[in-house]
Amino acid sequence: ANLSRYSNLIELRVSKNKLEGQIPEEIGSLLNLQTLAIDFNYLTGQLPDFVGNLSALKVFYIIGNSLGGKIPTTLGLLRNLVDLNVGENRFSGMFPRSICNISSLEWIYLPFNRFSGSLPLDIAVNLPNLKALAIGGNNFFGSIPNSLSNASNLEILDLTSNQLKGKVSIDFSSLKNLSWLNLEQNNLGMGTANDLDFVTFLTNCSSLKVISLYANQFGGELPHSIANLSSTMTDFRIGANQISGTIPPGIRNLVNLIALTMEINKLHGTIPDTIGELKNLQQLSLYNNSLQGSIPSSLGNLTKLVELPLSYNNLQGNIPSSLGNCQILRMFNASRNKLTGALPHQLLSITTLTLSLDLSNNLLNGSLPLQVGNLKNLVKLDISGNQFSGVIPVTLSACVSLEYLNISRNFFHGIIPLSLSSLKSIKEFNVSSNNLSGLIPEFLKNLSFMEFLDLSYNHFEGEVPKKGVFSNKTKISLQGNVKLCGGIDELHLPSCPSKGSIKPKITLLRVLIPVVVSCLILSSCLTIIYARRRRFAHNSVDTSPMEKQFPMVSYAELSKATSEFASSNMI
Repeated sequence: ANLSRYSNLIELRVSKNKLEGQIPEEIGSLLNLQTLAIDFNYLTGQLPDFVGNLSALKVFYIIGNSLGGKIPTTLGLLRNLVDLNVGENRFSGMFPRSICNISSLEWIYLPFNRFSGSLPLDIAVNLPNLKALAIGGNNFFGSIPNSLSNASNLEILDLTSNQLKGKVSIDFSSLKNLSWLNLEQNNLGMGTANDLDFVTFLTNCSSLKVISLYANQFGGELPHSIANLSSTMTDFRIGANQISGTIPPGIRNLVNLIALTMEINKLHGTIPDTIGELKNLQQLSLYNNSLQGSIPSSLGNLTKLVELPLSYNNLQGNIPSSLGNCQILRMFNASRNKLTGALPHQLLSITTLTLSLDLSNNLLNGSLPLQVGNLKNLVKLDISGNQFSGVIPVTLSACVSLEYLNISRNFFHGIIPLSLSSLKSIKEFNVSSNNLSGLIPEFLKNLSFMEFLDLSYNHFEGEVPKKGVFSNKTKISLQGNVKLCGGIDELHLPSCPSKGSIKPKITLLRVLIPVVVSCLILSSCLTIIYARRRRFAHNSVDTSPMEKQFPMVSYAELSKATSEFASSNMI
């Protein structure tokens, strides 16, 4: 509080510390103060009325505290104020209308508070020097004031995350210095054909870098005039709207684009080959549209690409092997399309694939290439709902970072390789609806992070383990494997044959088999002897009738017959 003694103080900066408590009233006596930066501390309470006494103040930063209540009207007395930032606090009430009369104001930052109500219609009429208006993360509603068309020096307009609605009627052609336009996460647009007419006016903004219309209600066709936007553009985001039409080939003109996101719309037609000319592109998001045709091989030219989500479209043909050139790709999702052919091993050479490789619900076929073992840092692999066949490659065991592995609804056969015991991080493992067989590997019960295991509709047999994930019925699915037995009682599987009931059967067989074989040998020997004696009797004239009918068998004859039989093929 005794800082008030320094009456000639011009600048007070105590930003990014751990100061707490309220703003002391004595600060209001520093009449020569031009800069007051007390941002990013732990200050509480309200913004005091005496702040209006700081008539020389030009820069006022209180962002990043826990101040609340309403902005005092006395703030409008600061006629020299240039830069005002009260963001990331707990201020409430209407937009502080008193500041709209401070003609010197250039920067107005009110983001991430609890402001509500509509914006003043004349918000920019008396602010000829306004360069930035950032009020995102509040609860403002109503329409965007047309008076912003008068803010000819405006560089930043950020209205994100409010409840603004209606048509955007600003004449952007007069805002030639605009570089940042963020209208995302509102209810803007009427879902009609002319919703995006304002985009054409933005072609006059030669310094434009960012346009984000994400998550609104914009409808109509995507204007092909976007090809005429400034070549300085780095971000063009129009996802989660109701935009139809096609992607213009002239998109190639936006050579500095880093992010092009058009997901969750009604776009149709093909992905233009010219997108492959955007060499700086890091994010290309086109999922959940009605795009057709093939994935252009030119996308392999996007060597800076980090994310490529193309799911939920009608894309056909093969996955281009040229995607293997995207060597810093972290995520590729082409699920729920109509892609065919084999999985190119070049795609599996991208060792930076860490977040996800999702090719589920397509028509891909062939085996899972051994190169899948290159993806040592991959967290999610989903190739379910395709026509893959062959055995599960043992190289999959090298993917030690896997947490989600889904190869269900394919034609894999054979056993689950024991080498997969190396997948210690696995949480969800789904091999259902294949032709896998053999015993359930014991190592599955030792995977301590396993949250769900689906082995259903295969040909597994034998005893089901009881420990680990198998100890909870809700964490496993085993139906459709008719030869399984045992497991926990809640599974209601048949009991496995006990080892004790098998031993008597084995012992009995060990006795019966030698006895039966001996009898067969003896019977055969007697048959041979009988045949020999009959031949002898026919040739002898001295043999009595009794001897002819019942010839005596000597020990020597029996031994000889046995030897002959033993050397014959009958044994």
